[in-house]
Amino acid sequence: MHPKVNVVIPNKLKRDIVDWVLSPLHAEYFQMNANPARRFCNLNTQSSILTDEVKQFARYAYAQIGVPEFGEEHRFGNFIGVNTEGGSVHQHMDPRDINGNYHIRLNFLIQKPYAGGDPIIDNITYTINEGDAWINYASEWMHGSSPVQGTRERIVLSLGAYVAPIYVEKITAMINTTDYSRVLEPQADGYDINFFKTLKQKQGWVPNQYPTSLLKLDTVAVLPRNEGELEEIYTIDFTPVKEYYKTVYPLGYKNIIELVDFYVPDFRPNANYSGQFGGAEVGHTGGWGIMSTYVYDNFAPTFVNLMHELMHWKLVALGFGTGPNTFFPTTQEFILNNESELCWSIVNSYADTAQPAVGNKPTNRPVSASLHAYLSFLSVAYTHVQVLKHQPTNQEAQFKATLWGGRFNKCLDELWKVGKFTDSGVGLMQGITSWTAQFHREYNEIKPLLK
Repeated sequence: MHPKVNVVIPNKLKRDIVDWVLSPLHAEYFQMNANPARRFCNLNTQSSILTDEVKQFARYAYAQIGVPEFGEEHRFGNFIGVNTEGGSVHQHMDPRDINGNYHIRLNFLIQKPYAGGDPIIDNITYTINEGDAWINYASEWMHGSSPVQGTRERIVLSLGAYVAPIYVEKITAMINTTDYSRVLEPQADGYDINFFKTLKQKQGWVPNQYPTSLLKLDTVAVLPRNEGELEEIYTIDFTPVKEYYKTVYPLGYKNIIELVDFYVPDFRPNANYSGQFGGAEVGHTGGWGIMSTYVYDNFAPTFVNLMHELMHWKLVALGFGTGPNTFFPTTQEFILNNESELCWSIVNSYADTAQPAVGNKPTNRPVSASLHAYLSFLSVAYTHVQVLKHQPTNQEAQFKATLWGGRFNKCLDELWKVGKFTDSGVGLMQGITSWTAQFHREYNEIKPLLK
């Protein structure tokens, strides 16, 4: 499920709402809701131009999601909600009306705080950008929001309605239809993050409270391979890694901190290793972990390897493999190829990437494994391009972006040629193809700057 809906609120209405919130003349219309950092104004109980403007927009907005008629929700109506620092919406559900119609809320994030303020639905936190809309089955889903962090207020317009079950069925079908072309590449609106958070929970993931001292990558815990490395973990300052990649590749960084549960550094010298690390190994049911080389004077491998292995986790969750570092067998939801049908691969089909498992000799791979390899190295090359935008003289980024980028066209063509894709699989491949094209566009733009 993805609760975000494609309804756009007019800029004028957004400005009018912000002005309403900021005007001291309207302070009396707001009332505290549970705590001082949370207040709301029920526009339906006011007599103003904004009340009529919002009611008119509500009719338009609900029509856009297939609801031509609805009853007015009488308790909160159409309201403006404001959360200041520390404010959040507590987890709760609201009742249906006396006729059994669903209490639906169509919400618009008018102003996004610096951090926090994300909607939480049935224990899943969703990423919503400023100006975006999302739907909430208030009478069916346990819902709330995370605490606001920082001095910028969270401002939400919430349009309440009682909606007949026949229309709810259509909305449900709409929000449950997955656009597979958008689940692999990091998306600006968090579509992929929201999709995999839901999928992880369905597959048994449970939240885990790690000690604050280990949360060195924001929400990602950094765990030792053994007790002997615990003290070394405590001494590591991950601030340079965080700040650099927040700037260089914010979408990739957001993907990591939202979807990866823990990172296990590998301190062995003279190695560049990475692999998936299953949650069962650290007592975190369904957790996505990654082990990767950590170099004190070069933090690039850490982030690049996290991106690389995160792509493997995404594909494994979709059924391309059964667990960490295991890419077979694969589900037929996306590809129908037998494992004996081999495909040219960015890993193993080239002499310099032939692995020990195949005798270090070039050989082709099953489609599932070729897809894993292609996507993971696409993310690596794309990350290096983001680095080159900020550091065009970075030799490592130049070499890796050129190496992998030079092999994409042949490897992608082979995947399309050999792969027997279902409609859902075609969606995945369309997304990968689009991301590849984006890589080439951005790489070619900076190529004249490289030395």
